[in-house]
Amino acid sequence: MKNELSCEEYKLLVEKAPIMIWRSAVTMECDYFNDTWLVFTGRSMEQEMGNGWAEGVHPEDFDLCLKIYTDHFKMREIFEMEYRLRRFDGNIGEYLTGGFLTLTPRAILKGYIQIHYSHHSISPDCAEKEMKKIDKFKNESGH
Repeated sequence: MKNELSCEEYKLLVEKAPIMIWRSAVTMECDYFNDTWLVFTGRSMEQEMGNGWAEGVHPEDFDLCLKIYTDHFKMREIFEMEYRLRRFDGNIGEYLTGGFLTLTPRAILKGYIQIHYSHHSISPDCAEKEMKKIDKFKNESGH
């Protein structure tokens, strides 16, 4: 068995890993949420698309969350923020999220991928390294 994962294995990891993942385009609007996110929120992909995901952000966290996201997006920098998010059952969970740039092979910004993780599940450094591996794989394989 070779050490590299296939495209199908990467898809399985992204969809079924116990972390919530979403992607935004250069417009800053979200265009993808993994299965874990959709199950957690109890909402459909269509409901979350664009800025729909923000409906689940706790009102006390919304302004700061939006400011961190937009400021870092404009500066083209990775970011980390903590905010509360409503679960499918109405309960609120507190999450740490890391936003990582996605670039074309010519280093043109495609958008961001955000990964939600708990304080104890994965360090930001580790998450960034993993995202770089995914980006490298996608760029090399044409996905």
